[in-house]
Amino acid sequence: MLLILTLMTYLPIFSGLEWQTFEFQYIVRKDPSNQAQFRQTTLFTDSVIFLCDGSALTDQPQQEWTRQTFTRDELEERSRYCRHQHQEHLDWLHEIEGTINGTAEILQTRHGVLANHSGVFAFAHWGVNGEDFLTFDPPRLEWQPDSNMATSLARSWNKHKMRNQHFENSVLNVCKSLYNTLVKKQRLWKPTRQQGLEVYIFAKPIPESGLASLQCHVTASDLSGVRTQLTKDGVPLHSGVKLIGPRPNGDGTNQMRAQAQVSLSDTEGYSCHVQGDAHNKSVTWDGLSLDKKTLNPHDMRGVLVAVAVCLIAILLIIIAGRIILKENIREDAARIFRRNQSQEGLLDGADADSSCLFNPLSWLNGFSNSSSSNGHL
Repeated sequence: MLLILTLMTYLPIFSGLEWQTFEFQYIVRKDPSNQAQFRQTTLFTDSVIFLCDGSALTDQPQQEWTRQTFTRDELEERSRYCRHQHQEHLDWLHEIEGTINGTAEILQTRHGVLANHSGVFAFAHWGVNGEDFLTFDPPRLEWQPDSNMATSLARSWNKHKMRNQHFENSVLNVCKSLYNTLVKKQRLWKPTRQQGLEVYIFAKPIPESGLASLQCHVTASDLSGVRTQLTKDGVPLHSGVKLIGPRPNGDGTNQMRAQAQVSLSDTEGYSCHVQGDAHNKSVTWDGLSLDKKTLNPHDMRGVLVAVAVCLIAILLIIIAGRIILKENIREDAARIFRRNQSQEGLLDGADADSSCLFNPLSWLNGFSNSSSSNGHL
């Protein structure tokens, strides 16, 4: 298992101040075939910016701003430094194995600088098999043993002042120079990589609790002086609110979060307010998750709204259909009426001249009337 030398972080009496860090982390580990595997990791403000492994021994930039701001010659210089450190660490591992009682399976070293407004301070720590081993004291140019196994090696190396001077010049001073270079390059990159403020507010349900984790994510290139606050119906939330960040995203932007637990039965009225020298933005929570899904499986408001919309649409279709049907019936009736009127007009014109022809009993009526008159006389 790869052991990160977290426990060997060198934060002396300055731990209460605001620090920036730059460091190289190295690991040399023997594989099952007893071959040494090497890796160099370069970190700036806790973000990995370069990575070089033993397979290619080419220092590869891991951030967009390092890819854009380092020239080809500078990248080649980084790779040459990695190849040099690869050979140095193999030699150191071999030398350490000759002075300890046992086998050095893993050699871990880290060296770099801590910087703030009061200065830039170098450090160097070594570990063997996951345990503290050596610490270099730059002002005194001496090695301090952190383990009984390292006592004889520290005593031997401290006899060679020229070697220790070379270590400071070739390793620690390189870190100081690179730190200053990185600070300048990052400042130059920021104006071309500015990202506006982005605010997202959503929640994640907490299983079998009836609660959800309400989260406000704020992302921008620069979050200096930015304050984030969650509110309920305009009233700031104080109890149970957790603030995280700012932290680098690894792409030139930074992120900060505010989160709190809320009840799934009351998801209305929550907002996230972000304020700063250059930012002022508020976003209201819609009661949904990040992927726009309802959090409460018993919340039927969305279903009811959908059903209501469908019913209204069906009702409108029926009403429109009835109106169209009535209009068609009215038009058909008018058309039939006009046709009948036309036919009746033709029949009325021919009725007077052809009554006998069309009514065979009409002569009987005339005869009957004549007979009646004669009989009466």
